[in-house]
Amino acid sequence: MMEQRTLSAAYRFYCDKTHDGAHSAQSDAEATLEILIAQIGRYPQLGTDPESIVKFTGDEQLVDFARRFSMENGIEIFNFGKHKGRPVADVLKSEPQYYDWMMKGDFPMHTKQKLTEIFNRTMLKKDKTVG
Repeated sequence: MMEQRTLSAAYRFYCDKTHDGAHSAQSDAEATLEILIAQIGRYPQLGTDPESIVKFTGDEQLVDFARRFSMENGIEIFNFGKHKGRPVADVLKSEPQYYDWMMKGDFPMHTKQKLTEIFNRTMLKKDKTVG
């Protein structure tokens, strides 16, 4: 909460390097791996395997890796922006253009995949109730 939450900022903070190849898939992946290795070294309480890290962070029910969505009582909710705290399905029903905005936006692929899953599930429910 005290630092920028960008890959470049994390790379600078944990690895003391500048991320010159930002937004290149290979460069971003390599920087992410270096950051993870540095975090594991800095915070031994994290453990060294994915399960221990997820357990430590309390994110046992991740919706998307970027945490744009979170889970509350089994329902995906927005974790950012003007719809923060609102159920994703409700927003997609009332403002379907928000889906398009996010899909065209600079969101990670995993976030877009999860949004599409929720969108498809929401629209299928909507279609079934109509006919």
